[in-house]
Amino acid sequence: MNDSILLEKYRDSLKVAWGYNDYNDWPIRISSIMHLFADAFAEEFVSDLNMIWDRTEDAAEIIGKAFKFPGRIFRLIDVVLFGLRRKRIPLSEQHQFIFKMIKIAETLKLSDTFSELGTNLLKGTHIPTELDRINSNVVHRLQAALFAYTEATLFRGHDATKSVHGPYTDDNSCFIFREYYNLRPTELWERKLLLPVESIRTICNYNSDVEVRVDNFDHIYHEGILGKSLIGSVIEINGVREKNDQVIIELTDEIIQKARAVAAIVDRWEWRQKAEKYAEIFWIRKYPLSNLCGRTKSPPSHVYHQILQGNINKVRQKCLSPDEVAKLIRLVL
Repeated sequence: MNDSILLEKYRDSLKVAWGYNDYNDWPIRISSIMHLFADAFAEEFVSDLNMIWDRTEDAAEIIGKAFKFPGRIFRLIDVVLFGLRRKRIPLSEQHQFIFKMIKIAETLKLSDTFSELGTNLLKGTHIPTELDRINSNVVHRLQAALFAYTEATLFRGHDATKSVHGPYTDDNSCFIFREYYNLRPTELWERKLLLPVESIRTICNYNSDVEVRVDNFDHIYHEGILGKSLIGSVIEINGVREKNDQVIIELTDEIIQKARAVAAIVDRWEWRQKAEKYAEIFWIRKYPLSNLCGRTKSPPSHVYHQILQGNINKVRQKCLSPDEVAKLIRLVL
């Protein structure tokens, strides 16, 4: 695939991703404050990426293994590009960054790099041969609670805490994996506000009454009712299989309580506190790369000064129409 086709496919996938989200979101519209830390984030990210890239021929595989999920890679591309554009980095260098990131993502995927077929299939995925008969409402309530909790603790930094892959088809059914990780970000929150577990995985097997698609940004789309189409599932907590409905129900209740507690704290903050926390979340997002270079998870001190001295970009507080999204992508790429 030549470079021009690669860029076009990335543009098309980005239209779907940008159109999927309403960035007038809690706790603050990210596009209205990104200018306060995106330059430093992009500069550090590209510096780390190039350091590893120039040091070894296996850079793509090494970085891919650190991030583990390709959706994490794709979700970081446009974030870094925003900072590179602000720094007036030549377009050719921006494109080279995109190509490197796509190459990293390709080391993790079985096929269908841009999920054009509606699949996000990962190498090395083990499909369970035995399923548990956990109540469908229990499974899907757990997933909904985890979505709320991860939004509360990492805002829109979805890639730092959850990934979706599949559908893996098998005998007129499909498997969808939802991975929840980094559930105890103690760098961001007091321990008492966080769950006592680090990771949860749900594997759901659905019948043919529902059609499921997953894009390369880990967005999931479905036609049909998931709750009524569940054949069986597997739930793993810290890597250990849990079959007891009551244990899962009690954990779900705790997840909801923790999510509400964190959200209540954030709702009392003024916008600069939210912006500072967002910056810290961004550095958590890049930590798999930072760790390879011996960096910490924290933003540099000048980022906090920039936020203190800066202001919200009111122009970026409105939602873009589909036509505006397409035009913006064409302009910047």
